[in-house]
Amino acid sequence: PAGVVVSARARYGLADRVPKWYLSLAPVPAFGRVPTVRLFAEDDYRDVGIPERAGVTNSLGSLLFASDLSNPVRTTAIGLDGRLSPRSPFTWRIALERERAVPVTGWSLRGTFRPTMAAYPIEGLRSEWRGSGGWVGDSPAATRGLWSLTGSAGWYRGTTAGRIPPDGNAPCNPCALSPAVVREVRPLVARIDGLTQVTKPLAGDRAVVLQLQGGLVAGRDLPPQWLVYAGGAQSAPGYLEQQFGSRALLSPRLEFRQPVPAPAIPLRRFGTAPPHVTLAPFVQALATASGIPDRPTTAGVYPSVGVGMLFFFDVLRVDVARGLRDGRWRVNLDIDRSFWGML
Repeated sequence: PAGVVVSARARYGLADRVPKWYLSLAPVPAFGRVPTVRLFAEDDYRDVGIPERAGVTNSLGSLLFASDLSNPVRTTAIGLDGRLSPRSPFTWRIALERERAVPVTGWSLRGTFRPTMAAYPIEGLRSEWRGSGGWVGDSPAATRGLWSLTGSAGWYRGTTAGRIPPDGNAPCNPCALSPAVVREVRPLVARIDGLTQVTKPLAGDRAVVLQLQGGLVAGRDLPPQWLVYAGGAQSAPGYLEQQFGSRALLSPRLEFRQPVPAPAIPLRRFGTAPPHVTLAPFVQALATASGIPDRPTTAGVYPSVGVGMLFFFDVLRVDVARGLRDGRWRVNLDIDRSFWGML
């Protein structure tokens, strides 16, 4: 039957006192299928960084210890979005948008939040497509994997009013720089980033895991929010979170997983945890290009070594890692990446 599908969602931040919302209209598809194209409008925060940990873990870390590993930018937009086909893993979006920095307004039970990204206030046209998926073999010995891929391009105009001051202090939101420092920009940018993780089971419940993630951005007048960011347990263990912001980076990781005996933990009505944990020693190296003056990054290779432990049915994971080039020992507790889509 003819008609339209109306979708809406809204939330309100108690700290920033800013409502975030999304509204869409779409024609009713045949046979109850999902609409492949929608007209939408929104005002929300968008995370422009590569995820370093699960969303639920990041929320708990922010609430308890002011540990927020997201890179949010406030986006107001109107445009079209949809899916390439009802069964396609890829979605697309094209919209007129306005981007600006998000100030720090939150609080936590312990600690203070680091400064937010000094995003340029810009407005223009942005297009994006993204997809994700995975595969599982027919037997326990079959190779399995997961992947995600995102591409975007934008044409904007705006200023550098959200940039980091020349003295290197924390960014200002909004910026109080002198007119001589603030300049007009007309960014024309394109970016692609992705991740793949392949797990090859071996004899005796052992496995080898190969993970590869990276990104590339090109264009003129690059805003900080269009760089590719790395640093943290996923992209660069043993280095500070979001330490690297560059035009290009690649981070391969090789991990070996070996079950070792451990006490079985009763979980009441959920049964008993297996009488073993999984040790996962790994090596990783981040290769990064230079950044921009507002976010300088020294180009080079930043290797890491570490060991992880997976427990409770390999859902929870603890990593201890060290960066071998001006890095440090870092400890990370998270949900294993294989379960991020479900939790």
